[in-house]
Amino acid sequence: PTTTTGEPRTFAPSSQYNTVTVTIRTDSLSSTEILVAVAHAFNLTSTPFTITESNDDEDGFATVELLVAVASHDPLYYDVIEANLREAIVDEYGDGIHVDITVEDAAVVDSDQDSDNNNEGEADEDEDSEETFGDDVGGPVLGSGPPLWLVVVLLLAAILCFCIAALVYVLRSRRRKQFKQTAAMMADDRMVVAVGDRVRLCNRHDYLEGVVQFQGPVQGMEGDFFGLDLRPCGPGAGQNDGSFGGRSYFPTTNGERSGLFVGYDEIDSVLPPLPDDTGLPPLPDENLSKLPRVMLGDSVYVPDKDCSAKVAFIGRVEREPGIWYGLAL
Repeated sequence: PTTTTGEPRTFAPSSQYNTVTVTIRTDSLSSTEILVAVAHAFNLTSTPFTITESNDDEDGFATVELLVAVASHDPLYYDVIEANLREAIVDEYGDGIHVDITVEDAAVVDSDQDSDNNNEGEADEDEDSEETFGDDVGGPVLGSGPPLWLVVVLLLAAILCFCIAALVYVLRSRRRKQFKQTAAMMADDRMVVAVGDRVRLCNRHDYLEGVVQFQGPVQGMEGDFFGLDLRPCGPGAGQNDGSFGGRSYFPTTNGERSGLFVGYDEIDSVLPPLPDDTGLPPLPDENLSKLPRVMLGDSVYVPDKDCSAKVAFIGRVEREPGIWYGLAL
């Protein structure tokens, strides 16, 4: 049985409630076993009751005395209580158990007087001296707010979300730093040739000099190429005007045949920019020297996507001004 506290409920809509004294005595069960059957019987009928005595004597008899609320002192109610108790004992422990059950009248108590007497008696009675068994099972009321475990769970969830956000920020910062270090190491290990650089070609091209205007694939040719506007060589020093196969890849000075497509291994070195007083015609784009110093195959960081990408194209796009970079994410 589960222990709880409370007074018997009123059965009739009047100012009084009635109680009877029920005594159960047997040598076949212990007082605890009797209480189990009592709780089962009265919980099924929603009958409030209070235990006034429960003991096991030296002769092997167990005695349980109860104070039970009834609607009236009609003997029919006494027979119903006795029958319910016997049926509950049979259900719990089977037939063949001899039990003496007596139901007697108890004092009729006015509800208002009983309330006053209960208030006065609380100071003198030991609250642990009796146990009440019934269907009003429950624990102490802690308040109308959320339970403590829910507050703790929500607090831990908030802390976990903060830690995850901080970890993501740290990992992203570390990845950006590693990318910059990797890019710097790659730049130290090889010659970087960027759009806008002035370069000198190898012996195969008689050490001609030119300005890089394009990097990327050329239709009809395998591999990636650098498109150069040969300077200070005059018109006719190159092989084309920046076009190949009917497609224009970059403009040349004054539209002359000073364009040339070469591979990376055909570039000997990167030269300083020409001084402004050379008297040569201006480049098609005078701001090439301000472009990022990257080349095909370089890994770059894309802030908008928060990821790295590989440079696959550097040059002009049809009907769009300036230099464009094609990236493979």
